[in-house]
Amino acid sequence: LQTLRTRTGQEVVTSGMAGEVKLGAFSQPITAQLRIHSVTVKPDGSIRIHTISGDIKVQGYNGNTVIVEGFKTGTQRDCVEIVDRSAENRVDIDVRYNQNCNGSINFQVRVPQAVNFNFDTLLSVSGGVQVADLTGHVVAESISGAVTVTNVSGVVRATATSGNVTISNI
Repeated sequence: LQTLRTRTGQEVVTSGMAGEVKLGAFSQPITAQLRIHSVTVKPDGSIRIHTISGDIKVQGYNGNTVIVEGFKTGTQRDCVEIVDRSAENRVDIDVRYNQNCNGSINFQVRVPQAVNFNFDTLLSVSGGVQVADLTGHVVAESISGAVTVTNVSGVVRATATSGNVTISNI
């Protein structure tokens, strides 16, 4: 990971994989955006994202690549690290936290709407999971947060231990 500082003093962290760093509309003064992947995943490829603290939002779109972006937040966001185990036809991302860390990563994932994917697990321990407008087998889980699944064509398993589960237009 590489840390850059903008003219306004905002830190931006990138894995360098996509060769592009941008500040999006979602960034805030204590947020750093990083682009993790912009890759082609074949139909029936797998996508797995696990985080301890932070939200996961997966949205279908009219494109042909899977785009994963992370937004580090919190006063100690530097103690949060992305562990990327992705390989051919598989996106596999975990987050590692230092002890007593006050930081989190919110993920925004865009996937081709008409391509069937296996979302093996989209898991947030302390955050919500939103999935919308896509095709595939979806496993969405939150321990302490809401799970919302909307407009999904395929098999869905959505669970929340301490939060609401909302499923519509399946």
